[in-house]
Amino acid sequence: MKTEEVIKQTKDGMAMTEEYTGVCRFCGQMKTGTLPVGMEWTQEDIDEYVAETCDCAESAIYSRKKKQKEVAMRQIELLFGKDSDTEQEEDILILLRGGAISMVEGKLQKLSIDINAQIKARMSMTSKGKIKIERQDTKKDACEA
Repeated sequence: MKTEEVIKQTKDGMAMTEEYTGVCRFCGQMKTGTLPVGMEWTQEDIDEYVAETCDCAESAIYSRKKKQKEVAMRQIELLFGKDSDTEQEEDILILLRGGAISMVEGKLQKLSIDINAQIKARMSMTSKGKIKIERQDTKKDACEA
């Protein structure tokens, strides 16, 4: 997300800057400031940055939900995607991503998927409003003599 890059570069004091003017899509407030040079900012990017950093209540809710979705997508990728020890098929990943988005939007509270006999995926909203994503691997060995 460009917003996170801007905040990091601004804190580090490493970025050369240029002026921008954008409009918050939620309250319509016009904001002028500086952004790092070299990140190829379009007007749409600038307006998105303003919407994420505006002081209005709608902006705060939008920013929180957007960040929560991004974190959930990274966790799904870590537990079930390319970064996991057993990568799942794309249609399973799409289902998990959709479930996470629905939870952030308040449409789901819990989701449980039995992917196969050994792997189960569970997602739920915590009391603090965070998404808990679990992967359960069950391997059972048995012998008869």
